[in-house]
Amino acid sequence: MIDLSSHQSLFALVKDNPSERLPVNHRKTMSWLSRAIELVALKAEPPVRVFSGFQSMQFFLPVMARYEQLAARAQVYVYGYPDITPPAKDNINYVRLEKDDPLVNEWFIVVDSPNFCHALVTEDQSGLSQPHERRTFKGLLSYERGLVARLDEALSRQIRVPLADPTEMTRPQRVLVMDFVGHLQRAIQEHRNDPVLLRELNLIVNRYLASTFD
Repeated sequence: MIDLSSHQSLFALVKDNPSERLPVNHRKTMSWLSRAIELVALKAEPPVRVFSGFQSMQFFLPVMARYEQLAARAQVYVYGYPDITPPAKDNINYVRLEKDDPLVNEWFIVVDSPNFCHALVTEDQSGLSQPHERRTFKGLLSYERGLVARLDEALSRQIRVPLADPTEMTRPQRVLVMDFVGHLQRAIQEHRNDPVLLRELNLIVNRYLASTFD
């Protein structure tokens, strides 16, 4: 496993971006947002960089198969407290978090590529001891290139890996951002009887549909 060279909160870097801020989101909303980002990242043009914080390594196991797919075409870094020893997988780099590391309290995924960049960066508001259905998070969801580049750089420096080449991350991303929105719209259709999920996903979808994309 890779050890951090510094202990910096990712959420602290973004919490003062009010235009990108999400309302408090329940864990099930977080799961759908992360899933949508991961699925779209599978279509992104290389080079693709994926940094994912699971708080605890045990939470990575249910989505490991999708990350194996990502690792076939992307640089993948998975962060978590090692309460279990995750199985070795080609091109999946595990990053060890200590119990007192700020990132243990943060759920995040940062994807950087030429035609798709996205960041979901949140802080746990309820703690790992709470049942999943009662856990909530606050944070930020953004496709803004400058912000994603800043997060990519911070994470890369923490684990001492080469920085992304900014000249490569410049292609239009509207098609894949709308693909991301489409995944959320399908989740809304599939979960019409879940008022919390519907409310939170609809807010996000409506915000994206009202936006312009680079």
